[in-house]
Amino acid sequence: MKDFFSLKGKRVLVPLINRSIPIIEDDYVDMEFGTGCLK
Repeated sequence: MKDFFSLKGKRVLVPLINRSIPIIEDDYVDMEFGTGCLK
């Protein structure tokens, strides 16, 4: 499992809409199902 904790609080660019969105954490994310990433 990769360590993505360093990304918390940063922003990423969504190229299709050229918009910056924040990376947030949530206890609801199930790391055993899917990627564990939400938009």
